[in-house]
Amino acid sequence: PYQSDEGDARPLYFYGEFGVSYLLANNLWLTGSYVYERQNPFEDIARNEHRLFQQLTYKLPLNRFNIKQRLRFDERFIENTSTGKFEFSHRLRYLLGATYDLSDKYYLMSYTEFFFNTTSGANFQFNENWSAFQLGYKINQKNAIEFGYLYVGWIYNSQSDWFNQHYLQATWVSKLDFTKRKE
Repeated sequence: PYQSDEGDARPLYFYGEFGVSYLLANNLWLTGSYVYERQNPFEDIARNEHRLFQQLTYKLPLNRFNIKQRLRFDERFIENTSTGKFEFSHRLRYLLGATYDLSDKYYLMSYTEFFFNTTSGANFQFNENWSAFQLGYKINQKNAIEFGYLYVGWIYNSQSDWFNQHYLQATWVSKLDFTKRKE
């Protein structure tokens, strides 16, 4: 893992995602997506990843709360920086989250997500966790900004030692609707 003893802040990831969701039933969505991720984007040790995923998301509205559960399956093509080739792996992810509306424009958002290695030849193993607590601002019906704390931890060796990272994260959320409106 990338570590800096300099104590400075620097961009560690570039992450872009494009997905298409389909409403299967009330509060249940099916999504297919493509992700491009570049770790350490401005360093010589940069690494690229291309990822496809499929997911089911269930949202349960409870007054000012919205509870969200998501099950995702990732197919990952990760660049081996030594060889320049891309290695294939996959994993299963489960997210449990909630949002709480503070007003018409502001909300709190929190989640925790568990990652399980499912690549053949490897043990089915819990090996990564992401958790966040953020403040969101609804710009309009289709756009929002979220800002806050993000924790990322993962097992990085065969002794199951954890590498823990703490970030301040800013996220732009945009919802595009290509369905035809009924007049």
